[in-house]
Order: sequence, then C-alpha cells, then structure tokens
Amino acid sequence: MDTGDVKAMPTWSPDFDPRVNTNHPGLVRLIVEVEALRRSVLKIPIPPSLRKKFDRVNIIRQIKGTTGIEGNTLAEDRIGRLVDLSASARTQSGGPEAETSSTTAGASSEVGLEEREVLNADRVLHFIREEVARDSSGRVTEGLVRTLHRLTTEGCGYRDNIPGQYRNHEVEAGEYRPPEHEAVPGLMARFISFVNARETVEGYGPVVRAILAHFYLLSVHPFGDGNGRTARALEAYLLYGEGYNVRGFYSLANFIYRNRAAYVEELQAARFRHGGNLTEFVFFALRGFASELQGIQDEILAFLRPVLFRDLCRQALRDGAVNVRAWTILEYLNSDAPAGIPEEQFRSRQHHLAEGLYAGKTAKTLARDLKALLQTGLIAVRDGNLVANLDLLG
Repeated sequence: MDTGDVKAMPTWSPDFDPRVNTNHPGLVRLIVEVEALRRSVLKIPIPPSLRKKFDRVNIIRQIKGTTGIEGNTLAEDRIGRLVDLSASARTQSGGPEAETSSTTAGASSEVGLEEREVLNADRVLHFIREEVARDSSGRVTEGLVRTLHRLTTEGCGYRDNIPGQYRNHEVEAGEYRPPEHEAVPGLMARFISFVNARETVEGYGPVVRAILAHFYLLSVHPFGDGNGRTARALEAYLLYGEGYNVRGFYSLANFIYRNRAAYVEELQAARFRHGGNLTEFVFFALRGFASELQGIQDEILAFLRPVLFRDLCRQALRDGAVNVRAWTILEYLNSDAPAGIPEEQFRSRQHHLAEGLYAGKTAKTLARDLKALLQTGLIAVRDGNLVANLDLLG
C-alpha cells in the first residue's frame, strides 16, 4: 500500500531501455508457444451460450486476481454476484462510464471498499472492450492511462489519491521507492513515447510490449494508489487490442495472484540486480502468460466436452447403437452426475435412476443396456463408478 511516510529504501528511475535479450534461452520458444496457444484458443468453436458463460467465469477470475493481489478478500461467488449486478446496471445506464450510481444503489445502501474495488475492476474491463472497438490502433495516451486509473479508483476514498490525476507526493511501493513526484509528468511523457515507438511495437511484438508497459508504468508509479491495477489494466488493453485475450481477460493478473512473492522478487531484481535489463522479468512474465493461455484452452475444452459428448450420444441413439433407456443414462451421467454412479448401486437398482428406468423390467434388461453402453465406449467404469467417457473426444 502506498504511504506518504517515506522511509529510506532503494529508489530507481526507469530509463526505458529494456535491453531484452531476444537470444535468451527459451525466450523465443515461449513467444512461439504463446502465439500458438492464442491461435489454438481462437480456433476452438464455442456456441454463443457457452461463450457467454465462459466469458463471465474469466471476468470473475480476472477481477479476483487483479484485486486480490492488493489484498481484496472477496470470494469468487460474491464477485460473480457483483459482476451480474454491474451488467444489469450497465444495460440500464448505457455503458461502464455511467453505471456507478445505479450499481451502487443496487448493491446495497452502503457499498464497502472491497465491493467498490470489484465493481470498478469490472467497469475497467468493459471500458477496455468499448475503447478497443472504438479505436483499434493500439496507441497508448496519457488520457487513456488516466481514465483507466480513474475507473479503477473512483469512489474508493484512498488516502492521497485523486482518481485520474498524477500524485503530488512521495510514495512507497513495497520495498521500492518510486521516482519523486516532480519527475512523474516527464517520465510519463517518456513512457508514452516508449510504448508507442516503432522499435517497441514492431521490435518486441504485442505480448512483450504489453509486459514492458506493465513494468514501466508500475515503476513510474504515477498515482497515489491503484498503480498495480492500472498497470495490469493497460496490459489487458494492449493484449485485447491484439486479439490475445478475446476469450476472456487473461492478463498476468491471475498468474501474479498465485505467484505474488516471485513476481515482487522479479520486479526488484530487474531494477536493482539486473540494472534495468528486463530479460529475466520478460521471461518470467511470458511463462506466466503461457500458463494462463494453456489453462484457458484446457477450460474451453472442459466446457465443450459435455456439449460434444451429448451430440455423440444423440448420434448413437439415431444409429440404434443405444436405446432410449441407455441414452437417458448417458444424459444423466453427462449432466447431473459427472462424478458417476456406483456401479453396484445401479445394478441392484438402489439408485433412483435405475429404479425409475427399469421398473417392471428384468435384471437382464438392465445388464444388457449397460453392456451395450460399455461396448460403445460411451460409458466406462472408474473406481467402481459408471461415468460418461468424455475421453472419447480426445
């Protein structure tokens, strides 16, 4: 947390010369891996209903990550309710810029600080989407950075912080003392020039550019509070504009949340041990981003498998490979009992599904249906349970 009571601690002023070693062992491999994962994620077809559900999950996780890093303790289910409330207010008010009062009124008579931080984080993500739709150039301006900060901290009442305005006092950031406040305007002008420079945009590519922007904005620490969330929002903006997180806002926030101590260590090492050479920090961030993308791909497939499995079961019913009773069992295992049904409980009709399906039927009929399902491979027996065999889908 920032404070005006500045103690003696190491200070560092950004020189905007990252000196990233593009021949770093594994760096090129990671960049290629990230690009391959991005393309793979974008190519996976997602039905509209599933896309909406998946998008909501990732917004919640992104908000949990970026606010949790700063100590926000709200659980994902509470964040989810606030996100839904925010969506309703946004529909009524016409956009993220206008939703504050209606969201506050709907949340409760008094919105606590943690709730406000979550609602603001949600506003930021929707603002990014609208801003990229309005201007896809990817150009960063001080106005954009100020707006991201304003949306992030508005209504939070942080000490010595004015939403959207540069600080006029000295601050601490953990074990690091950012540049003096008089230097902030000049450093921000240099920051904007660096982020938009052809050497940065084309020389480093979109992912590394976003990582460098994150690092330098955090290092300048231009605001009284909310600098980390603003830096991560700018990173998300740059990635979203380049098509790297259109399946959900998977910036580094979630990775940093899970690896906060290592992240802080890498920041300090880049400034003080490596003298501003950001190669190791970029390598750390790329590994995190690759892991986020891999997780997104795995989750999309996890969302899709039950949908695709249902189609496979319907085809088996149409082809006569299974009868209606067997198809009902498949539907139940796929939708209502993903952990499975104890096989012996089902065979002895102690399970309510078997009891209902095979009322008036012989034990041979039940056994014959199960045998047909096992032969098709649509179900399997694992640890004594009958389960839908989603592994058929690869």
